[in-house]
Amino acid sequence: MLKFVFAMIVPLMILIYTISFGLWMRSNHQGFGSAVAYVLGVLSFSASGFIFWRMFT
Repeated sequence: MLKFVFAMIVPLMILIYTISFGLWMRSNHQGFGSAVAYVLGVLSFSASGFIFWRMFT
């Protein structure tokens, strides 16, 4: 379980970066682009979590 937590640190940082990018796009009045950035960030984080969960448990 500890390996899973440590493995999820990098995907979490990527999610935080993607969300901040989406917030920047939203501040520039690009609502659709920010929504796409949020969806891609959540999907990639979820896929990483699923794969790491299967690998480490």
